[in-house]
Amino acid sequence: MTTPATERKAALDRSVAAISSGGFDVAEGICAALILNNQNDFDALFILATIQSMRGRHWDAINNYNRTLEAARSHISALNHRGTALHQLGRFEEAVANYDHILSMRTLIAEVLFKRAVAHRAVGDTRRAFADCRSALELYPDHVDALVMLRSCE
Repeated sequence: MTTPATERKAALDRSVAAISSGGFDVAEGICAALILNNQNDFDALFILATIQSMRGRHWDAINNYNRTLEAARSHISALNHRGTALHQLGRFEEAVANYDHILSMRTLIAEVLFKRAVAHRAVGDTRRAFADCRSALELYPDHVDALVMLRSCE
């Protein structure tokens, strides 16, 4: 039995396969149909924007990367590709601000790594807790809790 979710995934897979074989029009049509069905389908919006960028339609791509980000605010690939499209258009200051936004996310990633370290330690896996604390500190050296835990795992 097929469900709407499996049909959607199959359509996304067909669009990616079409891109791989140079069928940009086919892939764009598949994505457009998915977006018509759900305007917030961030996967379809992202793939559509990527096709548009590959075709040199950077303004359209930026618009759809922005729509992707409205549906999925921390979609790092959409942020990264939007930066590339801005760069291609010579909008360097906006590209820098876009990349700065991505880099600011590293404190959030460091916090997630720390929380996973706490969970690892809670189940007795100090080796993984130590590794996650070390990774968190590489991203955000001022993470005091991760530093304290790292020292306690040594």
